[in-house]
Amino acid sequence: MAPPTVKDTTTLKHTVKGDRPESASHGYHSGHHGEGKTEVLHSRDEHSRVTESNKLDVKDLRVTIIASRWYEKEIRLLVEACSEELLSKGVAANNLHLFEVSGAFELPYAAARMVHCKDTSHRPDAVICIGCIVKDATLMCGTMSKAVANGIMKLNVTSDVPVIYGVLCCESESQVHTCSIERVNSGNSGEKRTYGASWAQSALEMAHLKRCASAKKAEHCHCSRCTMRGGGPGGMRTSVFILLW
Repeated sequence: MAPPTVKDTTTLKHTVKGDRPESASHGYHSGHHGEGKTEVLHSRDEHSRVTESNKLDVKDLRVTIIASRWYEKEIRLLVEACSEELLSKGVAANNLHLFEVSGAFELPYAAARMVHCKDTSHRPDAVICIGCIVKDATLMCGTMSKAVANGIMKLNVTSDVPVIYGVLCCESESQVHTCSIERVNSGNSGEKRTYGASWAQSALEMAHLKRCASAKKAEHCHCSRCTMRGGGPGGMRTSVFILLW
Protein backbone atom coordinates (compact mmCIF):
# COMPACT_ATOMS: atom_id res chain seq x y z
CA MET A 1 0.00 0.00 0.00
CA ALA A 2 1.41 3.37 -0.99
CA PRO A 3 2.04 5.96 1.74
CA PRO A 4 -0.06 9.13 1.95
CA THR A 5 0.52 11.85 -0.62
CA VAL A 6 3.25 14.32 0.24
CA LYS A 7 1.76 17.71 1.02
CA ASP A 8 3.35 21.08 0.34
CA THR A 9 4.62 22.45 3.65
CA THR A 10 4.90 25.99 2.31
CA THR A 11 1.15 26.53 2.70
CA LEU A 12 1.26 26.00 6.45
CA LYS A 13 1.42 29.13 8.55
CA HIS A 14 3.20 28.93 11.87
CA THR A 15 3.87 30.96 14.95
CA VAL A 16 6.18 30.81 17.93
CA LYS A 17 4.63 30.95 21.35
CA GLY A 18 4.85 34.32 23.04
CA ASP A 19 6.35 35.24 26.39
CA ARG A 20 3.07 35.87 28.19
CA PRO A 21 1.98 32.93 30.37
CA GLU A 22 -1.35 32.55 28.60
CA SER A 23 0.05 32.77 25.08
CA ALA A 24 1.16 29.16 25.16
CA SER A 25 -0.90 26.00 25.14
CA HIS A 26 -3.53 25.30 27.76
CA GLY A 27 -1.24 23.14 29.85
CA TYR A 28 1.28 25.92 30.40
CA HIS A 29 -0.68 29.06 31.27
CA SER A 30 -0.06 28.76 35.00
CA GLY A 31 -0.94 32.29 35.99
CA HIS A 32 -4.41 31.28 37.19
CA HIS A 33 -3.40 28.03 38.85
CA GLY A 34 -1.25 29.24 41.73
CA GLU A 35 2.43 30.01 42.01
CA GLY A 36 4.68 27.09 41.21
CA LYS A 37 1.94 24.51 41.54
CA THR A 38 0.99 21.90 38.99
CA GLU A 39 -2.50 20.47 39.16
CA VAL A 40 -2.54 16.70 38.80
CA LEU A 41 -5.78 15.41 37.38
CA HIS A 42 -6.84 11.92 38.32
CA SER A 43 -9.58 10.06 36.56
CA ARG A 44 -11.21 6.69 36.91
CA ASP A 45 -12.90 7.15 33.57
CA GLU A 46 -12.15 4.05 31.53
CA HIS A 47 -12.08 6.06 28.29
CA SER A 48 -9.31 8.37 29.54
CA ARG A 49 -6.77 5.63 30.15
CA VAL A 50 -3.92 5.05 27.75
CA THR A 51 -4.66 1.68 26.19
CA GLU A 52 -4.11 -0.35 23.07
CA SER A 53 -4.82 1.68 19.94
CA ASN A 54 -7.42 -0.77 18.64
CA LYS A 55 -9.66 0.20 21.58
CA LEU A 56 -9.47 3.94 20.95
CA ASP A 57 -11.83 6.18 19.00
CA VAL A 58 -9.44 7.65 16.43
CA LYS A 59 -11.68 8.51 13.49
CA ASP A 60 -11.26 12.27 13.97
CA LEU A 61 -7.57 12.26 14.87
CA ARG A 62 -5.16 14.08 12.57
CA VAL A 63 -1.73 12.49 12.29
CA THR A 64 1.30 13.84 10.45
CA ILE A 65 4.29 11.69 9.48
CA ILE A 66 7.58 13.49 8.85
CA ALA A 67 10.16 11.32 7.10
CA SER A 68 13.76 11.91 6.08
CA ARG A 69 15.00 11.02 2.59
CA TRP A 70 18.30 9.38 3.59
CA TYR A 71 18.09 5.58 3.16
CA GLU A 72 14.96 6.21 1.14
CA LYS A 73 14.07 2.57 0.45
CA GLU A 74 14.15 1.56 4.11
CA ILE A 75 12.43 4.74 5.28
CA ARG A 76 9.64 4.15 2.77
CA LEU A 77 9.07 0.68 4.23
CA LEU A 78 8.79 2.18 7.72
CA VAL A 79 6.44 4.92 6.50
CA GLU A 80 4.24 2.39 4.72
CA ALA A 81 4.03 0.20 7.83
CA CYS A 82 3.23 3.22 9.96
CA SER A 83 0.55 4.62 7.64
CA GLU A 84 -1.05 1.21 7.11
CA GLU A 85 -1.31 0.72 10.88
CA LEU A 86 -2.89 4.15 11.33
CA LEU A 87 -5.43 3.54 8.57
CA SER A 88 -6.25 0.06 9.86
CA LYS A 89 -6.98 1.49 13.31
CA GLY A 90 -9.50 3.94 11.87
CA VAL A 91 -7.61 7.14 11.05
CA ALA A 92 -9.28 8.73 8.02
CA ALA A 93 -7.11 8.93 4.90
CA ASN A 94 -7.72 12.68 4.59
CA ASN A 95 -6.48 13.15 8.18
CA LEU A 96 -3.16 11.43 7.48
CA HIS A 97 -0.38 13.51 5.92
CA LEU A 98 3.23 12.89 4.98
CA PHE A 99 5.99 15.51 4.77
CA GLU A 100 9.57 14.86 3.73
CA VAL A 101 12.80 16.51 4.87
CA SER A 102 16.34 15.95 3.69
CA GLY A 103 17.75 14.16 6.73
CA ALA A 104 17.15 13.16 10.34
CA PHE A 105 18.69 16.37 11.66
CA GLU A 106 15.88 18.38 10.05
CA LEU A 107 13.10 16.36 11.71
CA PRO A 108 12.77 18.50 14.90
CA TYR A 109 12.48 21.71 12.87
CA ALA A 110 9.73 20.31 10.66
CA ALA A 111 7.92 18.87 13.67
CA ALA A 112 8.10 22.23 15.45
CA ARG A 113 6.47 23.95 12.50
CA MET A 114 3.61 21.45 12.67
CA VAL A 115 2.93 21.59 16.41
CA HIS A 116 3.20 25.40 16.47
CA CYS A 117 0.98 25.89 13.44
CA LYS A 118 -1.37 28.81 14.11
CA ASP A 119 -4.04 27.47 11.79
CA THR A 120 -5.83 24.83 13.87
CA SER A 121 -7.14 23.14 10.73
CA HIS A 122 -3.55 22.16 9.89
CA ARG A 123 -2.32 21.37 13.40
CA PRO A 124 -2.13 17.60 13.93
CA ASP A 125 -3.12 15.65 17.04
CA ALA A 126 0.15 13.73 16.82
CA VAL A 127 3.38 13.87 14.83
CA ILE A 128 5.59 10.89 13.99
CA CYS A 129 9.21 11.61 13.04
CA ILE A 130 10.80 8.81 11.01
CA GLY A 131 14.46 8.75 10.06
CA CYS A 132 17.72 6.87 10.34
CA ILE A 133 21.22 7.69 11.53
CA VAL A 134 24.04 5.26 10.72
CA LYS A 135 27.30 5.11 12.63
CA ASP A 136 30.40 6.05 10.64
CA ALA A 137 34.05 6.86 11.23
CA THR A 138 33.30 10.41 12.40
CA LEU A 139 31.66 11.64 15.59
CA MET A 140 28.72 13.04 13.65
CA CYS A 141 26.44 10.07 14.34
CA GLY A 142 26.55 10.49 18.11
CA THR A 143 26.20 14.25 17.89
CA MET A 144 23.27 14.06 15.49
CA SER A 145 21.39 11.34 17.36
CA LYS A 146 21.59 13.28 20.64
CA ALA A 147 20.58 16.53 18.96
CA VAL A 148 17.58 14.97 17.22
CA ALA A 149 16.44 13.15 20.37
CA ASN A 150 16.77 16.30 22.47
CA GLY A 151 14.93 18.38 19.88
CA ILE A 152 12.00 15.97 19.76
CA MET A 153 11.95 15.59 23.55
CA LYS A 154 11.82 19.38 23.96
CA LEU A 155 8.78 19.55 21.70
CA ASN A 156 7.04 16.91 23.81
CA VAL A 157 7.52 18.77 27.09
CA THR A 158 6.86 22.29 25.79
CA SER A 159 4.02 21.82 23.32
CA ASP A 160 0.52 20.39 23.41
CA VAL A 161 1.05 17.91 20.57
CA PRO A 162 2.81 14.56 21.14
CA VAL A 163 5.79 13.95 18.85
CA ILE A 164 6.84 10.32 18.43
CA TYR A 165 10.55 9.54 18.12
CA GLY A 166 10.89 7.14 15.20
CA VAL A 167 14.59 7.53 14.48
CA LEU A 168 16.69 4.39 14.11
CA CYS A 169 20.35 4.57 15.18
CA CYS A 170 22.11 1.73 13.36
CA GLU A 171 25.64 0.34 13.22
CA SER A 172 25.58 -0.31 9.47
CA GLU A 173 23.47 0.03 6.34
CA SER A 174 22.60 -3.66 6.47
CA GLN A 175 21.18 -3.14 9.95
CA VAL A 176 19.04 -0.32 8.56
CA HIS A 177 17.41 -2.77 6.16
CA THR A 178 16.93 -5.37 8.89
CA CYS A 179 15.26 -2.85 11.19
CA SER A 180 12.96 -1.62 8.42
CA ILE A 181 11.28 -5.02 8.15
CA GLU A 182 11.99 -6.56 11.57
CA ARG A 183 9.09 -7.28 13.90
CA VAL A 184 9.67 -6.49 17.58
CA ASN A 185 7.65 -6.97 20.75
CA SER A 186 5.17 -4.14 21.22
CA GLY A 187 3.27 -3.43 24.43
CA ASN A 188 2.23 -5.86 27.13
CA SER A 189 0.33 -8.07 24.72
CA GLY A 190 3.53 -9.59 23.37
CA GLU A 191 2.36 -8.98 19.80
CA LYS A 192 5.18 -8.43 17.34
CA ARG A 193 5.00 -5.36 15.11
CA THR A 194 7.35 -3.55 12.80
CA TYR A 195 8.91 -0.38 14.14
CA GLY A 196 6.64 1.67 11.91
CA ALA A 197 3.50 0.01 13.27
CA SER A 198 4.72 0.45 16.85
CA TRP A 199 5.27 4.16 16.30
CA ALA A 200 1.75 4.44 14.87
CA GLN A 201 0.26 2.85 17.97
CA SER A 202 2.26 5.15 20.24
CA ALA A 203 0.99 8.16 18.30
CA LEU A 204 -2.65 7.11 18.65
CA GLU A 205 -2.33 6.41 22.37
CA MET A 206 -0.61 9.72 23.07
CA ALA A 207 -3.08 11.69 20.93
CA HIS A 208 -5.90 10.07 22.89
CA LEU A 209 -4.18 10.97 26.17
CA LYS A 210 -3.74 14.55 24.98
CA ARG A 211 -7.43 14.92 24.22
CA CYS A 212 -8.46 13.45 27.57
CA ALA A 213 -6.00 15.63 29.50
CA SER A 214 -7.11 18.76 27.64
CA ALA A 215 -10.77 18.08 28.38
CA LYS A 216 -10.05 17.41 32.06
CA LYS A 217 -7.97 20.57 32.44
CA ALA A 218 -10.68 22.66 30.83
CA GLU A 219 -13.18 21.16 33.24
CA HIS A 220 -11.10 22.03 36.31
CA CYS A 221 -9.52 25.31 35.18
CA HIS A 222 -10.95 28.65 36.36
CA CYS A 223 -8.96 30.97 34.10
CA SER A 224 -10.68 33.40 31.74
CA ARG A 225 -9.80 31.32 28.68
CA CYS A 226 -11.49 28.19 29.94
CA THR A 227 -14.57 29.59 31.65
CA MET A 228 -17.37 32.02 31.09
CA ARG A 229 -19.21 33.22 34.17
CA GLY A 230 -22.71 34.22 33.16
CA GLY A 231 -26.21 34.61 34.43
CA GLY A 232 -27.04 30.95 34.25
CA PRO A 233 -29.34 29.35 36.78
CA GLY A 234 -27.77 29.25 40.23
CA GLY A 235 -24.63 30.96 39.00
CA MET A 236 -23.82 27.92 36.88
CA ARG A 237 -20.38 28.03 35.30
CA THR A 238 -19.97 26.87 31.73
CA SER A 239 -16.57 25.39 30.86
CA VAL A 240 -15.14 26.30 27.49
CA PHE A 241 -11.89 24.91 26.11
CA ILE A 242 -10.19 26.99 23.44
CA LEU A 243 -6.89 25.87 21.92
CA LEU A 244 -4.82 28.97 21.23
CA TRP A 245 -1.29 29.47 20.05
